[in-house]
Amino acid sequence: LFIAVVTFVGAFALMINLHVTLALITVVIVPLMVWVVAVYGARMTRSWRDIYARVGAFNVRLEEAISGIRVVQAFANEDHEETLFARDNAAYRRTKLSAYAIMAKASAIHYMGLRFVQVVVMVAGAGFVLEGSLTTGGFVGFLLLVSVFFRPLEKIAAVIETYPRGIAGFQRYTELLQTDRDVRDRPDAVAVTVTQGEVAFEDVSFAYDSPLPVLHNVTLTAKAGETVAFVGPSGAGKTTLLALLPRFYDPSGGRITIDGIDIADMTLNSLRSQIGLVSQDVFLFGSTLRENILYGKLDATAAELDAAVENAQLGALVSALPEGLET
Repeated sequence: LFIAVVTFVGAFALMINLHVTLALITVVIVPLMVWVVAVYGARMTRSWRDIYARVGAFNVRLEEAISGIRVVQAFANEDHEETLFARDNAAYRRTKLSAYAIMAKASAIHYMGLRFVQVVVMVAGAGFVLEGSLTTGGFVGFLLLVSVFFRPLEKIAAVIETYPRGIAGFQRYTELLQTDRDVRDRPDAVAVTVTQGEVAFEDVSFAYDSPLPVLHNVTLTAKAGETVAFVGPSGAGKTTLLALLPRFYDPSGGRITIDGIDIADMTLNSLRSQIGLVSQDVFLFGSTLRENILYGKLDATAAELDAAVENAQLGALVSALPEGLET
């Protein structure tokens, strides 16, 4: 931008020095270029935001169809998924074509505007040479300066194509970063070390987005060292109840305490680091078996690692793998 501005101003100053009227005729193109940048630049930004949204929907469709391939196959819905994929693909194509149409119009207006001014300058300059107000050498020099003068405008036209693409992606990125978390530390939250481990649910209620509560005024106490099992039909709220303890969600009513301390008064890190969790849905990170096992305790010793392998009954599996824990 700096180089473009310096080149633009410098070339215009030299053109003024050669012939004021011809320089003013040349600068008429500038308002048109400003209009192109303002109008078509904004349209391009909106178009690219739509394109990135389409790409997001397209990727979600693809990721879900692949990760849920067993479900798709189980219900023989391959044709249905192909139809949905084709629909998203077509929507993306339409959005991309509309962006290219806007780009084409902007480029055409810019190109034709510059070339029209060049023709006017050549015709008017020839007239000034004939009437004697401009020398032939001055006219040739002026034409060369016009090329230098237009170069920054051509760079700005190139920016119209690249800048909206970047700013649209950046805006989507910042919107994601600015999304507030539903569960966060209170301003006065403190790091707490659990000494006993007595867990109490006091009149706890919870609902997702629905007005119907999943949990309603649940009160219970699990004493330190005590083993408690929650048994009930699917959808009764067992997983939801336990998800409230590490504050994956906050209850809509009541409170949960550990050793008499409200978990909302604890920092999330100190609370969760003291809770052992075995998920009902198995998830493996794309790294080695060793790194996956160590995820629960990153600084575990070799003896603790071996104990974890044995407790999980993975010993035979690890021994059978050619690379063992490095698989």
